[in-house]
Amino acid sequence: MKRAIFCLALLVSGLATATTGGGKALPSMTHPSWVRAYDRASEAVAKQDFNKALAFLNGGIYDKGVTISLDTSSCPGQVDKVSAAAKRALAAWKKVLGTDCPVRLLPNDAQADLSLTVVKSIPQEGDALGLIELKKSYAWSAGSYRHSSSGKINILTSYEGSKLDDDELTEVICHEMGHLLGLADLDHTGFLMGPLVRHESVVGPTQEEGRAVIAIRQRFREMIDDIHQTARRSA
Repeated sequence: MKRAIFCLALLVSGLATATTGGGKALPSMTHPSWVRAYDRASEAVAKQDFNKALAFLNGGIYDKGVTISLDTSSCPGQVDKVSAAAKRALAAWKKVLGTDCPVRLLPNDAQADLSLTVVKSIPQEGDALGLIELKKSYAWSAGSYRHSSSGKINILTSYEGSKLDDDELTEVICHEMGHLLGLADLDHTGFLMGPLVRHESVVGPTQEEGRAVIAIRQRFREMIDDIHQTARRSA
């Protein structure tokens, strides 16, 4: 029986693909935008531009958290189903990351960093069932730094007239959260970050994917700690 396979996607503005530089290697599953942020931080450290580095590093791990809220106007008649799927998706990531999960779901229609929005199509990505439009902004000076994240998580709740079941919808949202945490798309089925196969849902990260996110966050934090130690020695 032929299985329908669909892709899910990520669109990140402002950062380009690069390989890791002076820091420790990031997992192979790391999204290129996170690799680039890590490289830019490494380059800044080499120039002792520590606040620039801290902006990129803390932005990568969301040191103050990152929030999502469902736009209920986008899904009349489906609010309960989409809300429940979002809660299951976040619970899957919290099971892996525990208290280190930076993602928080706010009440529906609350002001949040990202809006979870049901759309009718995602024309930019062909057969994609989800697309995160994530904008990361960074600013720094000699005495301070700041960063912010904003955007939309666009999802479909049906494809070619066939509604996604609860597990499929959970996978779509959980997949997009994986991008938000720094994971790239994979070509292989059987992974959360791989293509979605109808009626064979992967409703949470595999052990390998979970370890990758943990490692990404650890690598970013290690560089942050090194910067603070260097600053203390220089004081």
